[in-house]
Amino acid sequence: DMLSMGCTTVVNMDGGGSTEMLARRAGSDRLETVSYPSDGSSRSVSNCLLIVSDAPRSADVGSVVVDSDVKLYAGSAADFSIRLTDKSGSAMGTEGKTVAWSARYGSVDEAGRYTAPAGPCEDVVTATVDGVSGSADVSVVDASGIASITAGDTGTVALMQGDVHQFGFAACDA
Repeated sequence: DMLSMGCTTVVNMDGGGSTEMLARRAGSDRLETVSYPSDGSSRSVSNCLLIVSDAPRSADVGSVVVDSDVKLYAGSAADFSIRLTDKSGSAMGTEGKTVAWSARYGSVDEAGRYTAPAGPCEDVVTATVDGVSGSADVSVVDASGIASITAGDTGTVALMQGDVHQFGFAACDA
């Protein structure tokens, strides 16, 4: 029960089709929908619960958020980027900050471009700013580890003459 978890005041909302949660993810000043209503689309809502932090902003790096984990073919490359928060969790820019990139097995240049090693492995890409580090996992596979490849786009993709569309593919292991 809530008392055993140390709660002294609890708000219970219905959790039905009108329930949606927005949050500001680490390193971002934007609100994003992180939990969609049960029917999959946003609704007009007349009530809300708003939680706001009044912690003062700081010039000290609190956390380094590296792009999400990726899976790559051996020898291929991917570009990583970071987002920073200050010690109070507020987003802060990277201007004037030096990012030191590293990887356990592959290589990462000063711009965050990771090049996978020649063979399969489980790697970690790390970015360090002002002594604070964040990382992302990289699964490096060779062609023998791929069981299927699927297109990221489904259905018809209509383009006007001169338009450009980047098609995505996902490689899956067994």
